[in-house]
Amino acid sequence: MPALFYLFLEKTTRVLKEKYFLFYGIVVTVLSLSFIVLLYIRFFQPYSLSFKRSIFAGGVFVGLIFVISATIHFIVIRRYSNNFFQGFKSLGTYMFLAFVLSPFLWPIPHYPISPIFQRASNLQISIDVGKSSEPIQLKGIWLRFGQENHSYKDFQFSSNWILESDKYLLRPNSQGKLTWQGKIGEHATLYIFPLDTQSKVTVLWDEEEGKYLLGDKTITIQKKSSTSIYYYAITSIVTIICLGFLLFLLSSYLDIYQRSKYEQIIIIILVCLSLYTVYAQFNNYEIKGRLYTLQLSRHNAVIAGTSPNPWQYRVLAEWIIEGISKIASSVEVREPYVSTFVLVRIIQNAVIFTLAHWYFRELGFPNRINAVGMLFVSGSLLNSFFQSDLSFNTYFDLIFYLTAVLLILRDSFSWLPILTLFASLNRETSGLIPLLALLSLPTIQKQGKRFAFIALSFVIWLGIFLYLRIYYPPNELMIPHGIYPGIPLLKYNLSIGSLQVLIRFFSFAPVFGIISYKHWTFTLKRFFIAIIPVWILIHFVGSVVSESRLFLVPQFLILIPAFLTFIQKYLSEYSALTNGASCFELLDK
Repeated sequence: MPALFYLFLEKTTRVLKEKYFLFYGIVVTVLSLSFIVLLYIRFFQPYSLSFKRSIFAGGVFVGLIFVISATIHFIVIRRYSNNFFQGFKSLGTYMFLAFVLSPFLWPIPHYPISPIFQRASNLQISIDVGKSSEPIQLKGIWLRFGQENHSYKDFQFSSNWILESDKYLLRPNSQGKLTWQGKIGEHATLYIFPLDTQSKVTVLWDEEEGKYLLGDKTITIQKKSSTSIYYYAITSIVTIICLGFLLFLLSSYLDIYQRSKYEQIIIIILVCLSLYTVYAQFNNYEIKGRLYTLQLSRHNAVIAGTSPNPWQYRVLAEWIIEGISKIASSVEVREPYVSTFVLVRIIQNAVIFTLAHWYFRELGFPNRINAVGMLFVSGSLLNSFFQSDLSFNTYFDLIFYLTAVLLILRDSFSWLPILTLFASLNRETSGLIPLLALLSLPTIQKQGKRFAFIALSFVIWLGIFLYLRIYYPPNELMIPHGIYPGIPLLKYNLSIGSLQVLIRFFSFAPVFGIISYKHWTFTLKRFFIAIIPVWILIHFVGSVVSESRLFLVPQFLILIPAFLTFIQKYLSEYSALTNGASCFELLDK
């Protein structure tokens, strides 16, 4: 599939070489329009359109055309030796990367504020007044959404209504209809006020019908409109285009100016990503709402030995937090626990980014492909908040697994027992570390010392696993959402809502990673066998999979490296197809 994509690009390039300026203009115009639309969607929807604002938007559009055109021209000259079409292939590649990253950018803005993108609505009200000696006057109808209020005067009346002195009357024993059409807000409310006689009312609102009896009380109908598909499509497309162009700019800039300063740049990028992910996590509404209440109460419950099973047995993270918070309290730090939460999370994220960078490099990925991996690391951490507190033990679990694979790849098996000791005190899922090490061995024969360290690691994990359950009194099992582990929880986890959260977390990387499975290294294939089947089985029958942080370990250890393998593989294949420098060449610097 990727080969066909690049063949399509190559054939397109040959056709368009004869129409250089036309194609160049199309690319620049599409990019400029995408930025204009994205800016409007993200920031300017609340402002109504006017002639002056339209003129201003036109000026910004022209300015963007000039800036983007000059930028692309500069990059083509400096980076691609004045070969515009090689630059186009590279830009297309980064658009592909942006597409793969796009699930990390969800959710797209909710129901649009601007009428341009709002859904059209059709409302029909039928009123049957029944038997009456004289015409019945319509007392009032209100349709409200956002800042807009529409009275019955904004409706269209059927022929049965009689207009007298600005009053609408309905003949006895007749049925009158009122219709309204227009763009509607996300939340709308319809009010139908009582008449002088009891009447039957039928409301047909966007193909949803309701029947009511209008007596002496006002009928109130509320409606929530869904976001139109075309709005999702437009927002997704312009976001991918803008992100791909920004990635293209960043990589080109690094390649032109910073060839000798990559390590310093990587340090800056890792620090910035670490701090940004911490900022995003502490500003997430779920985590923020639980910080002073649920987070602290869960911590205190583990320290007191009253937390439910299995949380009670995940003690290492809580011991660390308790120790640091006592030190903070002794030096009179305000809110010592919250300060400790922030400090520990900053350290955790910084360590995770650093270990992931080392791990990808240890797998043999070039620096620039490694940098792409960092984007996926960041996206994964930014999409692991669903139904979550700060989950310190989950992040420590990821740190221990990343450390374990680095020790395995560097043939430092003697450190595995010590690592397993701490990992076992942190979380029971660390039991796969010995299996990970065992399956990484090409053969069991002549592996005496390594096998001994692996066996000792397993004994340590099993010993701590049993000791914690003997030391702490048995507590009640934690039942997520009241759904018991096993088949009931499996059915819940296979629901559309749960799977949507997982797709957003994993993005499209696993799909492209699996495509390149035959090109995975021996070690990566063994890591896959050791982690993926067991991890998926245990968590689908014993946990809530929409809590996507539970899948950080397989994401970082296998799925992200698998996608990077895909990039590296089709880099060389694309180079062979084009008989020239690969559009991924800049990733290999």
